[in-house]
Amino acid sequence: MKRITLLAVVAFLCVGAMVFADTATVALTGAVEAGAKIVMTGTSTTIQQYTNNEGTTGWANMNLTASLGDLSANFYLRSSDFATWIIPNAWVTEKLFNKVLELRAGNIDNAMSSTANQGWGGISGTGIQIVVNPVAGLSIGALVPAPLAAADISAELAQFVVGASFSVPNLANFVATFKNALVTGGYEIDAGVNVTAVTGLTAQLEATLPVATGSTYKIFENVAYKVGSLTPGISATENFPTFDITVTPVVTYAIDSVYSAWAQVGYTMSSSKIAPEVGVSAAWNGMGTLKVYWDGSFASTSSNTIEINFIHNF
Repeated sequence: MKRITLLAVVAFLCVGAMVFADTATVALTGAVEAGAKIVMTGTSTTIQQYTNNEGTTGWANMNLTASLGDLSANFYLRSSDFATWIIPNAWVTEKLFNKVLELRAGNIDNAMSSTANQGWGGISGTGIQIVVNPVAGLSIGALVPAPLAAADISAELAQFVVGASFSVPNLANFVATFKNALVTGGYEIDAGVNVTAVTGLTAQLEATLPVATGSTYKIFENVAYKVGSLTPGISATENFPTFDITVTPVVTYAIDSVYSAWAQVGYTMSSSKIAPEVGVSAAWNGMGTLKVYWDGSFASTSSNTIEINFIHNF
């Protein structure tokens, strides 16, 4: 909590300095998400808060950016219960030499080298970040950890992260990340490619490779193709060395510019788990997105979940 508090003070000071400068511009953006789910397992039925992909229930999120030329300050406000607020990320950025060099400091959220679908990799974290953009489409960055509490400097510096992204227009986007000392005696390599060469085609190949005793490697593939209002696709995740595979075919149908529906069935080889999901979503311009879907599971322990999720961006 002390780390978050100190970062918040630094961010607020930077924001205040920029707000009171005559040429400062402040952009306020954010999102609110809430929902509920009904979980049916055997003879038990419970109602719970919706849990998003970050594992947070019933959350509110606000992002604030203040900029003065090439200097900017960012911080996120987040609530898990709409009453208590924390600041999970706060950092300042300075762009130099016509934006060829970017310097950041704080608890940084930067997905520059993260994979497009699974979000593996990235050079986010608490410390000092250096990003170089030598040519159009190419970014190379590093994060040097800098904890706010006393820590052994050699141990902290050993946990460095480096990453790169390279985008070729109308061909593909490539990313790679190297994380050192992520676990005791090990490191992690993450990489991905997202093909953009064909209109309507989604083709992604991603991998996360932690190198340490007992590590599990994961490879992810996703292919989909849009034909009119219909988009069929299939994704797969392989885990090594256990060689466990999960395959999920999916079909999405765009009813109109607002409403869409989807259906998918996931199958996991090791547990013989079959997980169907069907749902509808509505995206209202200027208001938000509503999703209602059923998520089932047929295995040794079966369950069925009905979820309602609403997101409003402002």
